[in-house]
Amino acid sequence: METYFRTYSKIVILLTGILLTFTNCEKDNPNIGDELLDDFNEYEITENDVLKMKKLDFNPSGLRLVGLKNNEQTTEKYYIVEGDIMINYAQVDKMIDSKKSDKYSPNSKTNHYSSNNVVDNNKIINIRGVNQGVGVLPYDARIALIDAVQNYNDLNIGLEFILTFGPQDNSKDINAIEIFETQPGGRADFPFSGNPGSLVRMFSGSIGYSSQVLKHIWTHEIGHSLGLRHTDWFSRESCGYNVSEPVNPVDFPNANGANHIPGTPTGFDPNSIMLSCFDSSTATGEFDNYDKIALNYLFPAPPLPTVNISGTTYMGSYNSVSWTYNGNVPNVQQYKWWYKKVNSAGSPVVIGSTGVFVAVPDTFYSSGVNSYFDIYLEVIDINGNSYNSATYTILKKGKFKLVSDL
Repeated sequence: METYFRTYSKIVILLTGILLTFTNCEKDNPNIGDELLDDFNEYEITENDVLKMKKLDFNPSGLRLVGLKNNEQTTEKYYIVEGDIMINYAQVDKMIDSKKSDKYSPNSKTNHYSSNNVVDNNKIINIRGVNQGVGVLPYDARIALIDAVQNYNDLNIGLEFILTFGPQDNSKDINAIEIFETQPGGRADFPFSGNPGSLVRMFSGSIGYSSQVLKHIWTHEIGHSLGLRHTDWFSRESCGYNVSEPVNPVDFPNANGANHIPGTPTGFDPNSIMLSCFDSSTATGEFDNYDKIALNYLFPAPPLPTVNISGTTYMGSYNSVSWTYNGNVPNVQQYKWWYKKVNSAGSPVVIGSTGVFVAVPDTFYSSGVNSYFDIYLEVIDINGNSYNSATYTILKKGKFKLVSDL
């Protein structure tokens, strides 16, 4: 996908039902002029090409078909649709087939787009910012890329993004490069088979704009690489004109359906970072609330690990008693059993450091001595993340030593 300012194209969502709004105005006849390519061919668009884009719920206005050289120096055809989305020509039929097969799947997030056209959830996305060789990012573009990646990590969704800098590396999920293009904006490849689009590009004409604008471009284009459509794909209203299509054309039932995500607007969202076009003077480079809702819908964070403890809530015999950790925290590094007498001054103290804690009688049992204390378990993983159990109040009759680990 491409992005432009006020003619600037922003992130497109491939799943119907996602209402991320970003700005992107498609310019007429954008010149690819990719400095990474030895040659560039333009092919004639046929009615069949337009038909395929409609079946994938893309707006075919301005559709282009180009031939570009890949890293192996062989020419591959790509559709450029909605200004800044690039889709491999050889993958389109597979995408249409998978969309058909998933349309009524109970596991599909919408009853339209196939999940195969969106990045799989619960995975790490490795991004390489290119600072050596061909496609080197200028300093300002690198700083903006750091901020854009942080935008996504701050959401705490089911995807984690790791950014490194160096030469292009095809082992990475995404390579971020600069290409020659006099107009500001960007372009991104679309995902396929659960993997992100492999390239996100910033146009050289973007350099010199504010850091917020550059962050906006990267955030938008990374969104496309994850499978996001332009929120105003149905009208491109953000670009100052209206190129609309029927939501459900007669010839293609449900083909253009853009299923609504609960909690997001059904109409135009003027603040989304995924609009087809945006105003460089007001760009912040940040998601709006509806963008966040949509991303959390597509890529929900996994549930947090749980920490439970089992054991008695009554200590009043000659026998030892124990409490045991029951939970699912991965890669546990440390256990801390915390103890505090009820209504006593001071903070809780640590009384154990393993997954099982035992208390043993200390003196002759006396039924006349009652006291209460609170106990809870803290579990810490190898990354320093801390998870606590609920606090349990224990009735103690007599004296016990709360000192024994197993």
